[in-house]
Amino acid sequence: MATGQPKDLAQLLHDHVVLVTDGGANVRAARQPILGATRVARFLAGVVKNAPPEKVKLDYVTANGQLSLHIAVDGQTSSLFTLEPDVTGAKVSRIFVLRNPDKLRNVTVG
Repeated sequence: MATGQPKDLAQLLHDHVVLVTDGGANVRAARQPILGATRVARFLAGVVKNAPPEKVKLDYVTANGQLSLHIAVDGQTSSLFTLEPDVTGAKVSRIFVLRNPDKLRNVTVG
């Protein structure tokens, strides 16, 4: 995601990956699930392209017992991506994106 290269990112995703977002009323999010490696990769690359790289920090964390990617912009939590592997564990088959600021309020990394 940090490189913004959808083609490289798509290689990490299962062909039939599903991405679901929860943005709430205060932030933009996809209204419908995004399906397929190419479309999901383009969406993910677009998530970080609007913020200057020096202001974005990506950290792998455990959230609710699952591998997640914590994204902070200017030191503030922006998103939490929970990644679910496919049955082989080699590729990501589902991604749940939490962007709702009311739900992110209590997220801490450290």
